[in-house]
Amino acid sequence: MYVQMKKNILTMFLLCVILSLPDTWDYSLAGLCAICKESIGTIRTTLEELKKLGYVEIIKYLPNETDDGRLHYEYVIHERSITPDKLVMIWDK
Repeated sequence: MYVQMKKNILTMFLLCVILSLPDTWDYSLAGLCAICKESIGTIRTTLEELKKLGYVEIIKYLPNETDDGRLHYEYVIHERSITPDKLVMIWDK
């Protein structure tokens, strides 16, 4: 129970942090780690949880789809879940 509760609190915290950043913010795992003082693994897992809940979309661009020939990720953040079958508040698990 404690692990699940801690996970839900971190998920809510990360969503609040992301939503409080300016629209021009360049999201990266390293940047979120620096702000939240968490490991890359924890941030990655929490972003995946937010993705499952419909609050985050992660779009992956392959090297042939970018100007500089590198792998890029675009994070699309939603204030409300976009997954109709999962219109569950983060803490209602």
